[in-house]
Amino acid sequence: MPVQAHSANKFHVLLHESDEQLLWALERVLRSRMPAHWILTATARGGEVFYLLRRYPFDLVITVPPDGDANPSQTLALWQGISKDAAFIVMSDRQSAIDRRVLRSAPPMIELEKPFTLPTFYHAVRRAGTWTGEV
Repeated sequence: MPVQAHSANKFHVLLHESDEQLLWALERVLRSRMPAHWILTATARGGEVFYLLRRYPFDLVITVPPDGDANPSQTLALWQGISKDAAFIVMSDRQSAIDRRVLRSAPPMIELEKPFTLPTFYHAVRRAGTWTGEV
């Protein structure tokens, strides 16, 4: 997907999921419910997310815990430090231990345990959007 210019009047979402089929489904939910907003997707490991976070300001980052990292919680904390004003939704399974003590609490972070339903996913997006004043 070509990268679009940042627009000040749109809600900016970064959607990161390593499973391409799940990424496609989640992106379709967002685009159908939030057609006027700017949504960028990433399937690669954390390096691509790090690059995008440094390049664009996001209001919401929806991600999986970074795989291949020695400490995913510290990587998430680094990403939060780059996107200071963004709310985060972290989609994880039981085996992905997130150390919440490492993560900052404001703006909020929502943990969504896999498997989840698409309505549950969109509800989390709405909650995150109300915290940032956007959705």
